[in-house]
Amino acid sequence: MILGLANAEFEIVQPVLASGWITAFEWTIGMVAVTFLIPTFMLMAQCVVGSFPRRRSIDMPTQSIGRPSVDVLVPAHNEESVIGATIDSIRRQLMPGDRLLVVADNCNDGTADVARAFGAVVTERFDDTKRAKGFAVDHGLKILQQEPRDVVLMVDADCDVVDGSIDRLARLAISTDGPVQANYQMPAAQSGGAWGAVSGFATTVKNQVRPLGLHRLGYGCVLYGSGMAFPSALASRPNWASDNIVEDMKVSYDLMIDGHSPHYCPEAIVRASLPAERGNALEQRKRWEHGHLHTIATQTPRLVGSAVTSARPALLVAAIDLLIPPLALLVQCWVVSMLSILVVTWTMPVSHLPLILMTLAGGFLGFGVMTAWYAHGRDQLTIKQLCIVPFYVLSKFPLYVAAIFRRQKTWRRTDRDSANEVCA
Repeated sequence: MILGLANAEFEIVQPVLASGWITAFEWTIGMVAVTFLIPTFMLMAQCVVGSFPRRRSIDMPTQSIGRPSVDVLVPAHNEESVIGATIDSIRRQLMPGDRLLVVADNCNDGTADVARAFGAVVTERFDDTKRAKGFAVDHGLKILQQEPRDVVLMVDADCDVVDGSIDRLARLAISTDGPVQANYQMPAAQSGGAWGAVSGFATTVKNQVRPLGLHRLGYGCVLYGSGMAFPSALASRPNWASDNIVEDMKVSYDLMIDGHSPHYCPEAIVRASLPAERGNALEQRKRWEHGHLHTIATQTPRLVGSAVTSARPALLVAAIDLLIPPLALLVQCWVVSMLSILVVTWTMPVSHLPLILMTLAGGFLGFGVMTAWYAHGRDQLTIKQLCIVPFYVLSKFPLYVAAIFRRQKTWRRTDRDSANEVCA
């Protein structure tokens, strides 16, 4: 009798337990789908708005604003082969009273001598325990702040600063009283082949299309490490002195939370070539993308928390923008999640909503990237080269596995392919 009652009770409770388990599971896969839907929609919005026909910038200050005085800071580590061309592109844009300072940081080549020969003021720094770009920037800023100009402009030692860009950046930094990021172009080297072309297009989406879309939507962008301008009083406010391998991203979010979101200036152009040699390119990508993933984990909660406590929606937009991982990783994660949810939906009595949301997220991703390619990438990535994109995405898998088990934590300079790396 007692055993019969127990069996009856189990038969009644079992469907309830199963139903609760299924509901919890549906919530879990639903949250996975939403996690993809939000950043892919943001990516699509940035790419579509950033692909509209070019129009005159509404942020360009009027000529009635006087040209501010400028300090140009160039951190350099073993850059003797390229720094001369960089200094030349800067010096022809300087006015009387402006200053160009090169920080030859832990160099064991002729970087300092070449910089002096091209007319730059040079300070040499040697410290085996603090080897990263951030320390070089901090060292240079301390020297510049002794006799500050109106604006501090930071340029990497392997860049070409297009004529007129320094004037535009300086005027915009003063008129907005905030940081400004130039249009930082990194075209693929012609010798890089199809692999380099795909990498170059991915960089174009990240450095040009997405910040232009945010700019047109009325939001700020992140800083990209070169072509950055700051009002002098603001330049030293962030903590530059660190070994963070993507110090520009960290500084960007520090400034945003502090109320100084960087402005994007598409008319000011700074160029640097991506490495042509595949090993060098992978090393550079490893530093960028490992640093990006670490920044997602550490800065997203900060941005969301500050957005809530300060009631500033712009910080929430910045958090969603940060949640967009490198394109290859985003595609990999979407494919794996989509296949998993597809199998679950076919084999279990769960809602089709997560599958619908994941499909929609894939549509956002594909439409956004193809819109950016049509507007910005057809001249650098042919239709034939598009066919290798799946193989390019798969090739990045070891890089992301390494981000989990062997994340790069220290800054390492990318080897130069040749002595003529700066774009003309």
